[in-house]
Amino acid sequence: MATIFTPDDLLLLGYFDIEEEESTAEYAVINASLHSGLAPSRSRFIYLKSRCSAATARSLAVRNRPSFVKAYSRVFLLKPPKLGLDDDLLARHFGPPPKVFSELVWTALRRAFADYLKEAEANAESGEPFIPPHLGSTATGPTIVAVLEHYLSGRSHGDDGTLRVMLAGAGVGKTTLSRHLMGHLASRVDTTKTIPIYVEAEHWRSLNTAALHGLWDIINHSLYGPGASPDIKLTEALFSHALGQGYFCFIFDGFDELCGANAPHFDPSSVLRELSGWAKGSEARVLLTTRTLFWNAKISGVPPSTELMTLEPFNTQQARGYFTP
Repeated sequence: MATIFTPDDLLLLGYFDIEEEESTAEYAVINASLHSGLAPSRSRFIYLKSRCSAATARSLAVRNRPSFVKAYSRVFLLKPPKLGLDDDLLARHFGPPPKVFSELVWTALRRAFADYLKEAEANAESGEPFIPPHLGSTATGPTIVAVLEHYLSGRSHGDDGTLRVMLAGAGVGKTTLSRHLMGHLASRVDTTKTIPIYVEAEHWRSLNTAALHGLWDIINHSLYGPGASPDIKLTEALFSHALGQGYFCFIFDGFDELCGANAPHFDPSSVLRELSGWAKGSEARVLLTTRTLFWNAKISGVPPSTELMTLEPFNTQQARGYFTP
């Protein structure tokens, strides 16, 4: 999760006319307006950076008491989650205390995506029985769900910006696994502080785009499709900002179907390189699924920062587990 607050974060919260009044190594003072009733109101945001000292906080408190900043309807105090200054101490310093936020943007995004995440959980619970497929040629070690959940939730920090490609034969369970992962991640967002975005194969197929320059259209279609929450109001620029801050991960299911639906416009290898570059540039965590046969036939050379994972077909024991009530 992001621990750096920027003026662009206020855009995600609906503020406008944003002005960074002062910024040092220890703090930043940002002013912004929000529509309230018939006229916009002006608020002040005081962001204490990770190296902010108690002495600096006290000095800011004196300078920003309500008697000195009457032009602002509210004063908000922001801090990184790990800043070593106690909330009660900060509240005392700032007099009639402004509310102290350590996860302001995350709280707003969590609220905006609440319906989307609830639906993802419900879809996972009502889906087909799930038998985890094996990863590679062995069934020992962490399960495929644990490996991918660890990666997508950002706990494998060195993997940020790595595109993971999951290869499997037809019918092995790529889509079932993708939906299970989506539901599992959606149920744990309050712990991971990461919102999973699931792009189904039908979303790839429904858009006639000649290259991944239309990637935002595909994501947008996934977010605003049937059943999506009207509270999700993100522009492409704001979405890119939130992505760079680490608030989202992606599951793109059915790369082979995207390329097949858009042939002959798509060169699969070129599109893969573009998607890998997009993941690397934004340090995004992206999982892509495709059939092994398609990959072997169409992809020439694996792009940098791309890791391949192969799912094995069901064995006899797994098949019995699937059909046993």
